[in-house]
Amino acid sequence: MGKIKLHFQPLYAVDSDTEECEEIEQLDHDNYMRWRTQLLRIFIITGCRGIIFGTDAPQTPVETLESAAVNSREGQYWTRRLSCWMAIYEALGPTYRTLYVHSSTDDDKFDAKKLWDHIRETERAKRNPWNVRRQLANIDINDFDDVHDYLIHIDSIIRELEFVNSQEGEEQNTWNMPADEKTFWYINGLTEEWDEFLLQIAVDRKLVTDPNALQDRMRRWYDHKERQKYVNVRCYKCKMKGHVRRKCPM
Repeated sequence: MGKIKLHFQPLYAVDSDTEECEEIEQLDHDNYMRWRTQLLRIFIITGCRGIIFGTDAPQTPVETLESAAVNSREGQYWTRRLSCWMAIYEALGPTYRTLYVHSSTDDDKFDAKKLWDHIRETERAKRNPWNVRRQLANIDINDFDDVHDYLIHIDSIIRELEFVNSQEGEEQNTWNMPADEKTFWYINGLTEEWDEFLLQIAVDRKLVTDPNALQDRMRRWYDHKERQKYVNVRCYKCKMKGHVRRKCPM
C-alpha cells in the first residue's frame, strides 16, 4: 500500500500555525480503519473535527475564497471544508479516487463530510458481521510468531466487528463488544500448550470481565515460558544465553 506525506493547513489565513505534516497510508482494500484513524487524528488536532462530523453548521456560500474576508467566519468555514476534502482526496489511492470522487455529483463535489460519510458507508457495506466473526473463530495462535502478534490481530478484528455493527453516525449508536465476549475470543485460539495457563485463570473471575487484565496475564505467562525455554540456549549474534538470534535485543 502507498504512503504519502500529507501537509494539512485548514485555515485560509496566511499566518495560521495549525499546519500538520504526517506520513499516512493511502486507502487500500484492507486498511480502512488505520486510514480513518490517521486522518481523523489530523482533523482533531487542527480543529476540523466538526467539519467531518457535521457539527459545524454550514455558513452562507461565498462565490470565491478570495471574496471572503480572511478572518471572517464564512471564509474560515468554507476554506476549512475545502481543505478537509483535499486532504481526504490526497489520502485516497488511485482506484479509490475514481470510485469515490469522480463518481460524485456536482452537489457533492468538495463536500468533505459527504465524501467522508460515503467512504465510511461503502466500507461498512463490504463487511458482513458473520464473516468477521468467522475470522475470529478461525484464529489459531500457532499461526503467529508470538502471543503479542496474536492479541494484536484479534483486537484489530474486534475493532472491525464493532465498526460493522455500529449504526449510522460516528459518535452515537455505536456498538462495543462485551468484555466477557472479548475474553472468550482471546482464549478461543489457544492450543493445548496453554492448558496450564487456562487452569491458572479458571479460578480468577476478574479475568473473565477484564480483557486488559487477561491480555496482560497472557503476555507475562508467555514471556516467562519463553525465558524458561531458552535459559540454556546461546544466541549466535551476541553470544549471550537466554534467547535465540531472531529475538536478539542487540
